[in-house]
Amino acid sequence: MKLNILMNKYNFNLDMDNSNSLSIILNHIKKNSIILEFGTANGRMSKYLKETMNCKVYGVEIDENSAKDAKVFCEKIIIDDVEKYTWVEEYKGIKFDYIIFADVLEHLRFPDKVLNISKSLLKNDGSIFISIPNIAHNSIIMDLLQDKFTYNSTGLLDNTHIKFFTKNTLDELIEKCNLKIAYETGVYISPEKTEFGYFYNDIDNDFSSLLANREYGEVYQFIVEAKKNCTHPVIDLKKTEISTLYFDTNDGFSENQMATTTFNHQQDSCIRFDLKESVNDVKSIRIDPIENTLAIKIKKILINDQEIKENIYFNGTSSKTHEIIFSHNDPQIIINFQDSKQIKSVTLLYDYLTKAFNVKDQQLQEKDQQLQEKDQQLQEKDQELQEKDEQLQTTKSILNNLKEEYTLIYTSASWRLTRYIRKLKGLWR
Repeated sequence: MKLNILMNKYNFNLDMDNSNSLSIILNHIKKNSIILEFGTANGRMSKYLKETMNCKVYGVEIDENSAKDAKVFCEKIIIDDVEKYTWVEEYKGIKFDYIIFADVLEHLRFPDKVLNISKSLLKNDGSIFISIPNIAHNSIIMDLLQDKFTYNSTGLLDNTHIKFFTKNTLDELIEKCNLKIAYETGVYISPEKTEFGYFYNDIDNDFSSLLANREYGEVYQFIVEAKKNCTHPVIDLKKTEISTLYFDTNDGFSENQMATTTFNHQQDSCIRFDLKESVNDVKSIRIDPIENTLAIKIKKILINDQEIKENIYFNGTSSKTHEIIFSHNDPQIIINFQDSKQIKSVTLLYDYLTKAFNVKDQQLQEKDQQLQEKDQQLQEKDQELQEKDEQLQTTKSILNNLKEEYTLIYTSASWRLTRYIRKLKGLWR
């Protein structure tokens, strides 16, 4: 079957400065190797392998125009559908150190057959590298919750994908082909940074909590190194977050003065920035722990390993348990200095750090608690008013009784006085 793939959409620059599927694969390949690359596209990997790593690259590419670009960097390239297997005969006399399927297997009808046959061209100690999108990414599940499953030109639901994989089904594919996983890792992307653009706050809080805690829910692509034999596999599927530190040296915070570090928010209890070069005349710093909603309980902030306790500000709200809750996707902790400092290191120690996908619930609970407290206060005030009203009624009753008594006394005294006056008048007559 010939796939009508427009390979130009896969013609993008190779990014070796950041962690992505291609950079991960290339960083595991030794120089001066012999490589078979399936799906060379325009040769972005082939170029790097030839010019930077002095490798000999042999390719297979379905798109003729793309193959012409990649041919410059290849010893030989076969322009054909992978599943026609013309490459088997052409390359049968070569034993490869590495065979690369970078985002290729999901485009094939029978990826297990292709993988199994390619194994015959691999050296006994060689490796097959596979990168493949994760159909179980949280953004796909969130899309399904919206009753959507829409194909796109690229990405997880690329309109040329005809096979879909999760971690388990990928592992099963490797095992089915009698290969062993030597190394496995993943490229993590949170839903809001994918082509779908969902935030955890967009869906029901209980379900968002379940999604955000899924072990591989944010793995965008799995990368596997498979070998014919392996006794000590390395599985590196721990999710790391990126934290950013900004410096203000009198011009405000900007991307020109910043540092980043990575950490595992489920295992670590510390975010630390160790700067390669000190930054002088710093007026203030800003720590952006992660780009997501956040609940954090700070233990200490250290500047150059000295604790800072004053002039610490944040753009979140503080709860009764002394947690700082950031209900938005740009949490910031700012420390201002009375005197300019030279910064060598910054450390944030915390009791826990977690994505606050249930922030709304926490806020509602706090609001409910506040309302309950106010209701209790109103009930107490009402009780006080009732007691005062009863006291007032008692006082009023006492006054009424006194008034009646005084009225009787006054009436009696007035009558007696009148009689007495009348008697006096009678005597005068």
